[in-house]
Amino acid sequence: MKNRLNQAEEGKLTQKLRAEENRLEKLAKRLGIDWDIIQVLRDTYEELIRARKSYNRTEIRNCQNNIETLRQSLLGGDIDTDELQEVAERCEKVAELRWELENQLESQVEIPPRQ
Repeated sequence: MKNRLNQAEEGKLTQKLRAEENRLEKLAKRLGIDWDIIQVLRDTYEELIRARKSYNRTEIRNCQNNIETLRQSLLGGDIDTDELQEVAERCEKVAELRWELENQLESQVEIPPRQ
């Protein structure tokens, strides 16, 4: 029963993640943002989430600085601040969902007892 519940939760998370990634991809395409930059921004948000969970202040600051640098580079183009904020929020949401799904999958992995 618990396994089916975990699978259902995993399915919902996967569905949410795909939908959010799709929205992000469409937004990036509409704004003409290179997908490589989006991936770096998303991955940096994921690193920020991990740093926050582990209370690593140095890594939190590093991630925030990297995010700010990426945002500034995007502002140099034709993207206005509201559009940039939406991109950042979507990247962060995707990163959160990826982290959540990863944790969900890790919790299902059974560690064999030591012998």
